[in-house]
Amino acid sequence: VIAVSERLLHAIVADCKSGRKIDPDQDRRYSALRSEDLTPHVAIHDPKRLAHDACYVDNQSNHAFLERDTQLPFITFQEASIVKHGKFKLPELDRELSSSIPLDAACEPVSYYAFSPDDSVAVMVPRIMRAAFSCLNRNPKSLKLTDPEFIDRIMLVLYPANLLGSAHARDLRKKIRETITMLIDTNSKLKDHVLKLEAKYSTSTAQAMARTCMDIAQQYDTQTRITDEL
Repeated sequence: VIAVSERLLHAIVADCKSGRKIDPDQDRRYSALRSEDLTPHVAIHDPKRLAHDACYVDNQSNHAFLERDTQLPFITFQEASIVKHGKFKLPELDRELSSSIPLDAACEPVSYYAFSPDDSVAVMVPRIMRAAFSCLNRNPKSLKLTDPEFIDRIMLVLYPANLLGSAHARDLRKKIRETITMLIDTNSKLKDHVLKLEAKYSTSTAQAMARTCMDIAQQYDTQTRITDEL
């Protein structure tokens, strides 16, 4: 299982173990895994900066046997909680996992979708802006941010596995376009870049627009974390 954080530019590569033994050769391969080995398999807005942690996921009943076979960290399922064993390289991740995580039997599964049309703007904007950054980096001569072709490129970054039904995809495209339009109207720097590119294409302006997209994503991320803490 590969779980990726767009905000942290960090992946967790987890091998889920149901038995009592880890194959030594397999463990060496996980230990030698490079972040660039993951980039063909994940959707991330800035793949060159991707870092990762490899770990095992196991059950408490088998953990004592498995931990003897590796130096990699574990995420271990207990009867009513999840606990960490060992140390993850990313300090923020290691810190978050240092306390046990309760398992709620009534908790819904995690959504396949990066966001839904009914989510708050604070949830949508960072994801849309990071996807826009990715599209602008891959093709600096991309079309206007609200053009259907550019929206399609954003959709491919956000939903590369093509998991969406046609109705849901239509609603998301509409929401992405509305959100980008709102950001252009309310962010003077982004609006200035858009107007300049409409008048005359410039690589430096396109790069500046990509950086502004990242600035907006980070601004909304900060606002969301402050709200969560309050």
